[in-house]
Amino acid sequence: MKSLSILVLFFLLSVNTLFSQSDCVDAIVVCGNSGFSGLTVSGPGNQELNNNVTCGSSENNSIWLRLDISTTGTLGFELIPESNSINEDFDFFIFGPNPTCSNLGATIRCSTTNPASINQSDNHTGLNSSESDTSEGPGAGGNSFLSILNVTAGQFYYLVIDRPVGNSNFSIQWTGTASFNTPPSFELPSGVDNLNLRQCDVDGIPDNSSAFDLTQNTPLIIGTQTNVTVTYYTNQNDAIVGNNAITGPTFFPNTQNPQTIFARIENNTTHCFTNTDFTIGINDDIAFPVDSFAVCDDAADGDDTNGKATFNMDAVTAGVFTGNDLSGFDIRYYVDQDDADANQNQLPQFFNNTIPFQQRIIIKATNGTCIGTHEINLIVNPLPDRITADYVQCDYDENADGISQFNIRNADRFFTGNPDVEISYFEDMQHVQDHQSVGDSFTNATNPQTILVQQTNLITGCTS
Repeated sequence: MKSLSILVLFFLLSVNTLFSQSDCVDAIVVCGNSGFSGLTVSGPGNQELNNNVTCGSSENNSIWLRLDISTTGTLGFELIPESNSINEDFDFFIFGPNPTCSNLGATIRCSTTNPASINQSDNHTGLNSSESDTSEGPGAGGNSFLSILNVTAGQFYYLVIDRPVGNSNFSIQWTGTASFNTPPSFELPSGVDNLNLRQCDVDGIPDNSSAFDLTQNTPLIIGTQTNVTVTYYTNQNDAIVGNNAITGPTFFPNTQNPQTIFARIENNTTHCFTNTDFTIGINDDIAFPVDSFAVCDDAADGDDTNGKATFNMDAVTAGVFTGNDLSGFDIRYYVDQDDADANQNQLPQFFNNTIPFQQRIIIKATNGTCIGTHEINLIVNPLPDRITADYVQCDYDENADGISQFNIRNADRFFTGNPDVEISYFEDMQHVQDHQSVGDSFTNATNPQTILVQQTNLITGCTS
């Protein structure tokens, strides 16, 4: 097995200390061949060792780990107390393979050697390939290390670690060739570097508390993974054990501002899990994703070439906040910041710009305790130039009746040299309205015949 710190699995994602699970039913599932660091043992929980141990002792300050074997091989470990005091005494007991909490059976590895009593050079303990014994202790019996295990894929074991003397936390480094199941991962999309949620206090009570939908993070956490479940917790210990999940994650009012929330993603088959944390909090700012809105010049004022047009401010709002839920928002527009600050001279829904082609106005958005203002550029794009042209060709057929077949695309040269302008031809206005343009090969019905030409700027969308 690889000897890695839990920092790889948990701490970079979550927190720096794991809390003890002192009973078999709450055993932490070990996954990913990562070691544990900063483990705390506190209290004995229920006394479950009873007469099952071959080396004496009982639970004093214990933690239970469940070891699910993914690939066949050898399984060893080294337990290293954070304190190097020789008076820190850790024991361990292993049950398996495939025991149940109600029927653990006898220990297959059992170590209760006291390192101080044998003048051990350090206070480490564990399993390695140099030893051949399977049980040692209590007290001065043994050397704190036992024989490595030979394990088979599909088996599981319970490892109980107990500290009868001392107060140190500890870490575990796994050794051997076997491996554990791989835990799920947090597959945040590219460009997303955290799961933090911020929103306005919109419930009408200015108490810096609002109901958050935590589940909006669920698809970000899962990514492409299958057969996994995401749950949310208010503290780290519950997230590790999988107890006391938030029962209403779609409507969770924060109790602190900001507040840390813990997420747990668990494989539904192996029960391997990974934790992370993120913050939720009340935000007083409103983001304005877009700062301009454009329309085409129109003839509402009798002139469609003067850079003035009518703006529907509802359409401006939809353009500024494209795809956003604006429920609870009050959106208003003003000519300048002074009017916005004073809440006076609000612009009507239909506004005619007074400065040709581009005019800056102020948008003001209010949602609960959040208030924001921002400059918006109203842009009037010009229409393509209207041009009248004659397309003449000789009547080459035998009857000389003035009816001839035209390559209508030869007329494009009369209207534009701009590659961003698209030219379409129509027999009459009804065909324009029905979007029924003539084909490239066109035979005139009368001589002469008037054809309507529609020019569309592909960048602005403006048409003449």
